[in-house]
Amino acid sequence: MKPNLWLYSTQKEMSSTSASLIIFGAGVFKRAKVVKEFDRLNQLYFERKNGDPKIGDPILEEFIFEYLIDCVRITIFFENYMKAELILNGFCIHQIKKDLPMFETLAKDQRKRPIKVKELHDIEAFQVDDKAKTILHNGVKETTLGMSDLIGSAEYTKHYRFDKTTLDYLRELNQKRNNLHFHESVEFELSNRFLDKIKNLNAFVDLVMGTMVKFNGS
Repeated sequence: MKPNLWLYSTQKEMSSTSASLIIFGAGVFKRAKVVKEFDRLNQLYFERKNGDPKIGDPILEEFIFEYLIDCVRITIFFENYMKAELILNGFCIHQIKKDLPMFETLAKDQRKRPIKVKELHDIEAFQVDDKAKTILHNGVKETTLGMSDLIGSAEYTKHYRFDKTTLDYLRELNQKRNNLHFHESVEFELSNRFLDKIKNLNAFVDLVMGTMVKFNGS
């Protein structure tokens, strides 16, 4: 079944889709325990640092138990955010079919760089039905780009606004997520470095949301 690509039809549609991706992702991100209970975790860190490692141990276990799910929640926001940025820049976030000869080169290129929607149109025109609000194309899959593609090369990452520290953390999470034993490879580390990392991630999400609200309100 061909996906409906109407989201690429106008700048308004692309902006609306991008906003929906970001809002949904931010909502999921904010439900992460390490985010919504950050102050509690920060206090726990200082209590343990000041010489009483037994204070709050049951509380710490709650964070450790929830951290695997938190990693998924964090990943969802950033995956949605990256797709939103690509859409706004006129790129196709849907995977291109490599089994069709006329799209094979473009599909290979997509692993290294984002592909403009226009590049697909140049090979074969989109099938547009304004009345039904559908846009179809033979060279596009229903599935969209995965995390490995989105952070796989500088040609992709140069379109995002987060820093290298965040990118390295996302690559670490993605590597562990691709591990068959993801639940065993995720480690919870209560440290100043970890707290700074979560604090910075949260600040970035707030920045993106704030920018989006300001843009939509202007």
